[in-house]
Amino acid sequence: MTRKEKKEMMLKARDERLTYLSKRVEEGGQWALDQLKQTEPAFAEKMIAKYDDLQKKVENFLVSNLGGEKNLFFREGVRRQMDQLQSDLYGTSSSPLERLMVGRILICWLHALRADVIDPGESLQNASLVQETRDRTNRRFLRACRELAEVRKLLGPNIQVNVAEKINVLNAGIVTKGDTT
Repeated sequence: MTRKEKKEMMLKARDERLTYLSKRVEEGGQWALDQLKQTEPAFAEKMIAKYDDLQKKVENFLVSNLGGEKNLFFREGVRRQMDQLQSDLYGTSSSPLERLMVGRILICWLHALRADVIDPGESLQNASLVQETRDRTNRRFLRACRELAEVRKLLGPNIQVNVAEKINVLNAGIVTKGDTT
């Protein structure tokens, strides 16, 4: 067996082991997660990173249910609109609470859009239910926007003031704070 064949065989065995352990982790096997973290920490972190942004997972789910999973142009258009809305709402410097609230606004916005595309059909009862759903999702969206505005009002302007310890005096050198000469 050549060196290259040995290497390929070892890589294949490693891939099979990682696949096996990953499946056990996804099924709730704590022992498998512990083993991955210990023996393959970079791989374990990479896999965990796939699951750590729940906000994006919910957004992607809602976007895919808006225009159907097959219409990628639609999904990309909504994603761009969301990214622009998020950027606009974040502003120049947002606190962690504000970023969390912006995420909630985006989710509420997607729910409102989804409610707007529901076809009530011919039934008057269905039309009434669809309209109630639209009203509820719109109220949630507006409430989330109002709450963000309220938090920003309570936080006040984000101003940073730097006070220097030394004051320059024209043609007289440097005078230090508290210096009487």
